[in-house]
Amino acid sequence: VPYIHVRGHIEDCQDKLSPRLIPGMGMVTGEEVEPIWVELGHAGAISRDANPGHRHEILDDACGDWNFKKLVGLRMCPSVRRL
Repeated sequence: VPYIHVRGHIEDCQDKLSPRLIPGMGMVTGEEVEPIWVELGHAGAISRDANPGHRHEILDDACGDWNFKKLVGLRMCPSVRRL
């Protein structure tokens, strides 16, 4: 649960789910949706002159690529390797 999100929960949930209190949890990003904006900005510039269907495909591919890279990167996380 992202840190900003968990602060909206009751204290009991904050104690259990806060990223700052989970062993092995890294504190490298804030809300997860924010980092993708740079990638989508590039895709948006590329698709500016595309028709609506093609623009949708370009943005969908950019999101799929982002998710794939994120999934592959999870292998490097020690807490995920234990699972």
